[in-house]
Amino acid sequence: MEVVRAFLCDALGEEIERQRGKAEVDFDSAVAVSADGTKIVNADWVVVLGQSGTGSNDMAYPASVFQERRILRTGPCGGCQFKVQPWRKAWTKNCTVEQFLAGVSDPDNSWESHDFDYPSMTLHIRTTPAEQSLVCCEDGRVLLTHREQCPDTLPDGGTEVTV
Repeated sequence: MEVVRAFLCDALGEEIERQRGKAEVDFDSAVAVSADGTKIVNADWVVVLGQSGTGSNDMAYPASVFQERRILRTGPCGGCQFKVQPWRKAWTKNCTVEQFLAGVSDPDNSWESHDFDYPSMTLHIRTTPAEQSLVCCEDGRVLLTHREQCPDTLPDGGTEVTV
């Protein structure tokens, strides 16, 4: 009985170490984190929305520039308004990050996808001050966020999104 218990304890200890290692990697690659550090967001790109309702001054950044100084997940309850968009399968299957940022929501012109283009998505996010959204494309994820949720000085390396 003692041998079995020792085996189970060893196996459990190894699994805990594996899970802890995975959690550390996830945290280290996160672009946004809640104030208490318990909720993280991993994305491949970050779009910081400009103040203009037309989309001018929106800046796209590779995720790596926010991994040292992360974006704050905000909202009435510390980030509870964060949404992972439930995109329709046809849209996610056919749209790349580059196409999304260029305003092309559905290269195949499927009627199911017309609501999910860059101008429509960002207009909704702009009018909901504490909201952030994670857009899932076929080749990566894009976090849409407000300027106020970013570090004081935006990092270098951004490109203006022009639609």
